[in-house]
Amino acid sequence: ILAFDRTGLAGWRDLRHRLRSRRFDFAFDFQGLLQSAIIASMARPERIYGPDRPRELPARLFYSTAVTVKSAHVVDQNLEIAQA
Repeated sequence: ILAFDRTGLAGWRDLRHRLRSRRFDFAFDFQGLLQSAIIASMARPERIYGPDRPRELPARLFYSTAVTVKSAHVVDQNLEIAQA
């Protein structure tokens, strides 16, 4: 977990630096939001998994793998994404 100050540009730059100082194989965007997809992409993982129908459609542009979810409940949907 990386906490950061979302109110200013300096907090975002610090988060980006901390994410890029590590190596990630993949990231999951369970939220389906543009902001969460951008944060996932800041880590530069090899793959980003997210729902094929995210809550905010532009988020899908950041996914290397869009997972088709069939479940109605959000917990089950997140498990489907994680299983991908």
